[in-house]
Amino acid sequence: MKTIALLIAFLAVLAAGAMAQPAHMNYQGRLLDEGGQPLPNGNYTLEFNIYNSPDETVPVWGPFECDTFVANGRFNVILGTHDNAVPARSLTDAFSGDNRFVEIRVNGGAPILPRQQILSAPYALQSQKAQMAQMADVAAGLVKELADALAPVGSILAFAGPAANVPDGWLLCDGRAIRSSEYPALYAAIGWAWGNGTFNADGETNNDSELDFNLPDLRGMFLRGVTGTRMDPDTPTRTFDPDAQDRKSWSYGYDGNRVGSVQRDEVGPHHHELEKPIYVHWRQFQGEAGDRRPLRSTAAGADLWSDRTKGNDTKETRPTNAYVNYIIKY
Repeated sequence: MKTIALLIAFLAVLAAGAMAQPAHMNYQGRLLDEGGQPLPNGNYTLEFNIYNSPDETVPVWGPFECDTFVANGRFNVILGTHDNAVPARSLTDAFSGDNRFVEIRVNGGAPILPRQQILSAPYALQSQKAQMAQMADVAAGLVKELADALAPVGSILAFAGPAANVPDGWLLCDGRAIRSSEYPALYAAIGWAWGNGTFNADGETNNDSELDFNLPDLRGMFLRGVTGTRMDPDTPTRTFDPDAQDRKSWSYGYDGNRVGSVQRDEVGPHHHELEKPIYVHWRQFQGEAGDRRPLRSTAAGADLWSDRTKGNDTKETRPTNAYVNYIIKY
């Protein structure tokens, strides 16, 4: 075959209009023989390689082979999105440098020289890649802002899955001591309300000085809103939680009428009314020795004794309940 010359007729880039579309490069030209005449009409195999200089031996992209029809010497091909190398390389990555040169072979022949420098248009591919990365960062930031708006840092939710499946961005409320340097937003939100890191979740002294605050330990706990200044409507002289000032702290966290404080279970003072005159039930109220409790009698005679009030062979007084894992947003 005679030496083939290449006349560049047009070079353009079809930059992707949306992030989901792949990047291609549209390449048009005219193939002439050594006498300056167009190659005969027909199908040809063209091989493209892109280099970072006119004489570099290793391409930054390529080879890329395609079959195309040549009419009156003119051809039109679309390069991309990846070359035929192993592993394949993206056309977008080919334009990360300042200068790029394209080399063409026709039907496996010698390369057409000199290589043709690629001008500004294809660099839109690299610009687009950078823009897409920037848009992805912006989108990720917006997603985080939305997530934080819906569930601010420090929010506590009931999670229906096991502890091993706690979702990203959340921690199990198990009382662990953690680092403020690792969870700065959570530390800013809750501080030492649930502990200053002195103790670990198992109650043992923590010897790691970098573990400087605790997660809430809500295992086996019911939650209650802080009373604050709310008064008891039935007894206006006391707050809604009359024992608020006696609430305790865990791991040197907050006590009293503040978030993070805890209370142990208690049964408040109360009485039981009898429907019939008490003296009629003397025998029924008489308990066994060592297990009797006095009942105050308004009828004539001495105090009566009753059996201890018993439940259904349980160790606590509780409502019907179901287990969940409490988790906190960080």
